[in-house]
Amino acid sequence: MKKFNIIFMFFAIFALTGCNAKAEPIDGIEISDYELLYEDGFEIYMLKEIPDMQYPMAITIEELENETCYLGITTTNAYIVKYDEKFISLKNGVDLNLFDTYDLIDYGVIFQCHENK
Repeated sequence: MKKFNIIFMFFAIFALTGCNAKAEPIDGIEISDYELLYEDGFEIYMLKEIPDMQYPMAITIEELENETCYLGITTTNAYIVKYDEKFISLKNGVDLNLFDTYDLIDYGVIFQCHENK
């Protein structure tokens, strides 16, 4: 049942985000609720206060060849990117080739990774 929920969430996220490199801006961001993690041509922010209760799902930001990395914090908009004066998701940042999963790990974004078998 748990595996089904994860698969369902991947399909739902894929359907909602689409498969093109168009960055959909995120509206309603109160930037004072965030702290800056990284800055260099774009900015990555993380919520200052992450709720204790997290959604029981994993979010893949990028498909990797030899391992799978899931976003460790699953609160909606826990991480945001400011690019071209708009706030976008991490997934949109990867789609725009601003960074990849390993860059995000270096910038302080929390991922849980394991090797594919």
